[in-house]
Amino acid sequence: MNPPAPNADDPRLRALLRAAHPSPTLPPHFQENVWRRLEYAERLPEAASPFAWLNGFVRQVLRPAYATAGLAAMMLAGALLGIRDGERQVHQADQTRYVAAVSPFHRAAP
Repeated sequence: MNPPAPNADDPRLRALLRAAHPSPTLPPHFQENVWRRLEYAERLPEAASPFAWLNGFVRQVLRPAYATAGLAAMMLAGALLGIRDGERQVHQADQTRYVAAVSPFHRAAP
């Protein structure tokens, strides 16, 4: 059998729980000091970090308009590089076929 659950509305239980976990007193002007530190941190120049430029760049690039334009530019660059590589492979294959047709000493690759 389980013991009965304690009643949460019991005043003696509440007093015992408050005594078991006393709330610490905060130092004077605690909230003012916290806000002052936050304002100071916001005013610090980003140049203090060696990678501040990277942070600013990423913040700009991750905006939806720039991200869409960047994605489109990368897809266009990939397509152009693929076309260029395909043309190079075709040119190389044409050269190999020409050399094989003209040279009696050329051995075809296996």
